[in-house]
Amino acid sequence: MWCPKCKNEYIAGITMCSDCNIPLVEELTKENTMPYEDTSISLSDIFTDDMTQPEEKDNRQSSSKSKVYVKKDMKYEDVKSTAYTFITVGIIGILFLILIGLDVISLSMTSYMRTLMIIVMGTLFLIFLVIGVRYFRKLSSLKAEIQEEETASKDILDWFLTNHTASSIDSQIADKPSEEEQLYFARYEIMMQALQQQFSSLDESFADHMIEEIYEKIFITE
Repeated sequence: MWCPKCKNEYIAGITMCSDCNIPLVEELTKENTMPYEDTSISLSDIFTDDMTQPEEKDNRQSSSKSKVYVKKDMKYEDVKSTAYTFITVGIIGILFLILIGLDVISLSMTSYMRTLMIIVMGTLFLIFLVIGVRYFRKLSSLKAEIQEEETASKDILDWFLTNHTASSIDSQIADKPSEEEQLYFARYEIMMQALQQQFSSLDESFADHMIEEIYEKIFITE
């Protein structure tokens, strides 16, 4: 069995993907495969956020809508871990170079080579510190985004569960498919249309994330 979204393979007997919370399929085809892209944070995201031209930001934002949504609290922990890593490595490295410069730690090399090494490595560790500080700066904005996401998620979930049920969604399917994966996609389209009509400015990747959460509450844990 395969997940049509993350394309992970599962042993026989398992019907739902533990990561994506969607039904598994017996084989992957063009018709049932859903797009999946990596959304991990890269260094280019940190250094280009404040320097990118408005037109470039718009293009980057529009292309990111097709990506799998990453929750803000998960992104916060990722950024915090990366910030501490760069800061720690930078501080330890600079302290190490200071000890070398004071001859507390002796190295078998000429004074010229030792000075050159201190300059080069010192520059590298300073860059690590700068990167760590840049990541820490993102944490404050992410905290606010986490609160906004939690509020938006609750509002969307409450509205959908109040106005839609499993039977009301299935009643809108003209020819109800017998296969579980096809039924999922049919329900998904109806749920997405309802969500976009009520929340027209909702980001597509966030809407997809909410549909998965709502689907689980309506059809899996009902």
